[in-house]
Amino acid sequence: MSFVCLWIPDWPTAAGSRTSSTGRTDLPTALLAVAPHVVTGARGIIWVDAHGLDATMIGRRTLELARRYSGAAPRVGVARTAIAAEVAAIHGEAPLVTVPNGVDVTFLAPFPLAVLAPSPPLQTGFAAVGLDRCGDLARLAQASVEAQFGTEGTDLWHLARADDRRRIFVDVATPPDPRPECRTQWQIREPADAPAAGAWPGAPQLILQCAPEPSRITVATSRRRERQVPARFRLPGTADTELLTVLGPDHVSTDAETGARSAREYYTCLTDNGLLVLLYRDVLADAWYLQGWWD
Repeated sequence: MSFVCLWIPDWPTAAGSRTSSTGRTDLPTALLAVAPHVVTGARGIIWVDAHGLDATMIGRRTLELARRYSGAAPRVGVARTAIAAEVAAIHGEAPLVTVPNGVDVTFLAPFPLAVLAPSPPLQTGFAAVGLDRCGDLARLAQASVEAQFGTEGTDLWHLARADDRRRIFVDVATPPDPRPECRTQWQIREPADAPAAGAWPGAPQLILQCAPEPSRITVATSRRRERQVPARFRLPGTADTELLTVLGPDHVSTDAETGARSAREYYTCLTDNGLLVLLYRDVLADAWYLQGWWD
């Protein structure tokens, strides 16, 4: 699932505006701690990009933050398609509705066509031929819809079939499995083939060195804004390492379609001895690991 739709009926949103870390509205800015992209839409809708993340978890955290900041009765829909997430949020039966993967069309079918926001003339045209629900429209052939209802009718036909072609977020390329240890390619090189000191052209560069397997660590956290972040860590059999600077989290997750299900929060940290390390928290297991370091 990729889309999380937050609906607050009286929320003042401007269609198409994008919120960054300098956003003027407290709630959308706070939501940037949940996901990397937040877009405000019309009719009290705020979109949260869950692409490549654990969408169910993002939905829960979005609802929690919305309740804290909005002072209203927010509702959240989570689905693989934007239209299913939007209908789930606005017309669902609970404050948080998650549409299971692969059933977006089935989910939409019993809802009245009004949820697709047809123009009054088109709504009248639908009613005249006995089309009442999304499933009624979805079952028709595209050619028939084009002939009877034109471009607008065809656009809604696509939506009724959960074929949502709106571009709500900019495209973000995500590898099939974003976990670093699954994207690392190991090469064996003879010492004689290694570049001599000073042989690299241009300015020196730090390269992330990923361990073959992430190392389990113990982490002590401190509060920063709305979350707990690592303050120091310890490898088994060693003393604590203090963290002077902590950047993150960066959210990464996989599901059954891309591999073993996982959800991680990555932090780039500068230690008190000047080493730049990459730590992550396994959200599902609530465990911390050292992924690697820069050298």
